[in-house]
Amino acid sequence: MKGLAPVILFSCAATFAIAQPPIVGVEESKSVGFLHQGRLTGSTMEGGLAERGVRLFGGYTADVFGKTTGGLKTGTVYAGLLDFGINLDLEKAVGWEGASLSTTWIWLSGRDASEDLAGNFLTISNAAGFSTLQLFELWFQQNVWDDRLSLRTGLLSADSEFVISDSGGLF
Repeated sequence: MKGLAPVILFSCAATFAIAQPPIVGVEESKSVGFLHQGRLTGSTMEGGLAERGVRLFGGYTADVFGKTTGGLKTGTVYAGLLDFGINLDLEKAVGWEGASLSTTWIWLSGRDASEDLAGNFLTISNAAGFSTLQLFELWFQQNVWDDRLSLRTGLLSADSEFVISDSGGLF
């Protein structure tokens, strides 16, 4: 984790530097209730970030499993998966035409029902793993010839572009 600290700090600092709105004047805003907002960050923050080429994303998956008979022991376990990241459109952010940068992180927490309760090798949960923060993807992409050719380099996960089927979630 010590080696990742500079990368995390740089990613956060770059995002905040790009995302800061210009100080022009105070604008009167209309208050919108939390449940009526289009996004968690609200339209003002989302619009300001998008104008600067910054898109923040994240999601959380929580699994709770209970076992009443058989296996190693009975009980209940919890597994959590937080995934979050930043997509930067470098054309909007710094004027670099056709360039983009993305990073995705995952944070696993909790216990694995297969390991703790069942004692099997085929995991019960898709969110189970060692409790840790991991860099999942970090890539740079350059589009050329009016976006007819796209080159991407970095740490890539094959499943994010090549293995996911539109109807695969059904199964």
